[in-house]
Amino acid sequence: MAPSKSTHKTPPQPVPDDPPQSQCTTIQLVKHAERDLTYNEMHYRQTQIYLRHQEIELAKAERQFREQRWWDISHVAVLGTMTLSVAFIFGVIG
Repeated sequence: MAPSKSTHKTPPQPVPDDPPQSQCTTIQLVKHAERDLTYNEMHYRQTQIYLRHQEIELAKAERQFREQRWWDISHVAVLGTMTLSVAFIFGVIG
């Protein structure tokens, strides 16, 4: 049975340093430039996807935050009253 391929993709590795230009032909330089461009385009797309996922997660978190019970003004008033009571008991007020 053939080994299964992992669905986890590793991020692209940095492009290794090219040999000095004096040792390269023009064709090799063009190939290196194309490889670098391809890598940069791929990295840019992956970064865009990652940022979009982060935006989605942030929107979910903000929505959940707004839906929490403490956001209700009556609940905030109760918490404020309790805070004032504790402050009075400990002598911060009065």
